[in-house]
Amino acid sequence: MERAILLLAVAALAGGCGSGGSRNGEGPIPIVATIFPVADLVRNVGGELVFVTVFLPPGASPHTFDPRPSQIRDISEARVFFQIGAGLEQWSERIAFAAGNPEMEIISLSDGLELICSSGHNNCGHDHGGANPHVWLDPAYAMQMVERVASTLSKIDSAGAPAYRKNAQAYILELQALDETIRETVSGFDGRRYIAFHPAWAYFSKRYGLEAAGIIEETPGKEATPRHLERIVAAIRSHGIRVVFAEPQLNPKEAEVIARETGAGVAFLDPLGGERLEGRDSYLALMRYNLREMEKVLGK
Repeated sequence: MERAILLLAVAALAGGCGSGGSRNGEGPIPIVATIFPVADLVRNVGGELVFVTVFLPPGASPHTFDPRPSQIRDISEARVFFQIGAGLEQWSERIAFAAGNPEMEIISLSDGLELICSSGHNNCGHDHGGANPHVWLDPAYAMQMVERVASTLSKIDSAGAPAYRKNAQAYILELQALDETIRETVSGFDGRRYIAFHPAWAYFSKRYGLEAAGIIEETPGKEATPRHLERIVAAIRSHGIRVVFAEPQLNPKEAEVIARETGAGVAFLDPLGGERLEGRDSYLALMRYNLREMEKVLGK
């Protein structure tokens, strides 16, 4: 498959769109972000000085996504490729190689953050093996990511550095306000435990004192065994858990089966959002949407 992608990419680029990722001094800097929340952070820092393309199509999951060869054109012209890293975009390296753009910088925004291991809450080390990659769902980590974006853009475009720093500082103030809103809202929750479809909310929960009492699909795209589902049902009954959090990018079938078995409700949390999704068309709006959905089922 990798060879086929590479051959198709070479054929597509032979027609010559050809900036090779370098800036000619005019127009915004071309940037690719793997997921929408990252793209929105970059846009808030870069403003009119950047043009950001979201690589992941609407409704797709980065865990199960299979890139199309036609998408390589976006990367072939990008100056920076922002990704989360930590194993989220396992397809990114082969796509970046196929793009044949040696000037493009690949920035993993999870680098330098203390990561949660998939099996627990310990630091996973520098190799990120077995790490939970959903760092952007913690607004405190999002602030650090914004700083990294500003530093990266300032490095490649020194003339724009004052604007990037100013934009980043203003946006971090908005993220701090979001953090305060979440803390205040969660402090009033009557329930703290939930069942998650997959471990997207680990960082959010650690930051704000919530707890996933069970994960249905610990490996996205791989159905849980009957024995594992039995353990989930037992946890719901034992702890009096009243909600299973599903996600719009993943099939909710197992969550709905568990809900029927236990009488728990199913609520949808969206870790990704999207440009055309009303109420979820920015990082800030997305996080407020998820907070409201949590409040409906965990609030008093």
